[in-house]
Amino acid sequence: MKPLKILHLSSEVSWRGGEQQIAYLIEELVSAGHTCEILGRDNSAFEHYARKENLRFHGVSYSGVGLIKTAFLLKKISSKYDIVHAHSGKSHTLTFLALLAGMRTPVVLSRRVDFVPKKNFFTQWKYNHLGIKRIIGVSNAITEIMRSYLTKKRERCITIHSGIDLRRFSDIQKKSLRSILELPKGCFLLGNTSALADHKDYFSFLKVAEVLSNKDAAYHFVIMGDGPMANEVKSFARDLNLMDRVTFTGFLNTIPEVLGDLNVFLMTSKTEGLGTSILDAFASRVPVVATKAGGIPEMVIHESTGLIADVGDVDTLAKNVERLKANVQLAQELVSNASSKLLEFTKEKTAKRTLDIYYEILNTSG
Repeated sequence: MKPLKILHLSSEVSWRGGEQQIAYLIEELVSAGHTCEILGRDNSAFEHYARKENLRFHGVSYSGVGLIKTAFLLKKISSKYDIVHAHSGKSHTLTFLALLAGMRTPVVLSRRVDFVPKKNFFTQWKYNHLGIKRIIGVSNAITEIMRSYLTKKRERCITIHSGIDLRRFSDIQKKSLRSILELPKGCFLLGNTSALADHKDYFSFLKVAEVLSNKDAAYHFVIMGDGPMANEVKSFARDLNLMDRVTFTGFLNTIPEVLGDLNVFLMTSKTEGLGTSILDAFASRVPVVATKAGGIPEMVIHESTGLIADVGDVDTLAKNVERLKANVQLAQELVSNASSKLLEFTKEKTAKRTLDIYYEILNTSG
């Protein structure tokens, strides 16, 4: 099959899980001989990534009148590409406007959030536009939501699970998180690496910390991340008198080195497209306790690859942690099963399946 030229659209300023997934996809496509370029925001984290990787980057505006100008630019340059791949809501809007302006290049849309889109006329129009050849949900949960939402060609919605780079967790020099944070060696350490954002529900995380800390002084909790709700989450920890039991590290770029020092990875999200930080925990051989949000149950199979509870069910989450603390054999079994499950969620498989979709679209169009 001929090498392809793909234009990836990234509308975010910062670097979070979605941007890492785009980077993984681009790296795999480029290594397979395809050409990838990026149309993203000026001075964004993705621009810095593109410059570092010697990828052509088109710096544009995704806001206000600038978005209209960018749509006409996209329409103008789109004929140079085989596929335009939009990776966010704003980049979807951009491709929709370019399609209305006459762009003919097939569009693929990745959707990473597990809530139903708005039902106003404009939003329904842009999702149902047949220039969007495929809508890729990063979990079955998202795919089902989108199939129910669409009114035209619902079969365009497919699932391609996000994947991680397993090499980041092999042949590394592991470090003791306890030593770095000057914690007692014997403490039972729970943590999360997600951004401090509303849908991650760190308030439930801290409520679990409160329940467990009131029962056993051995527990300690670490939040390895930053985000828009950092101040609110810290304030809530203070209100619960947990500041001596919870450590906030801020963003860490050494997650693969330290994650394996956790006794339990605790994910309390109330919505979640997939939740690839759980895959990092799998790769680090850390047992997982999580909620049933979004695509999480597609990774965390209760009693097999982890322990799971309803969203907001603080008592069950705490009991699941207590089970793992008391039952080392159960924890080891979950880790072993999770390591096998992880092989379904690699960046190589994600890229291969995405590339197959590109060719399928082009062969059908042709």
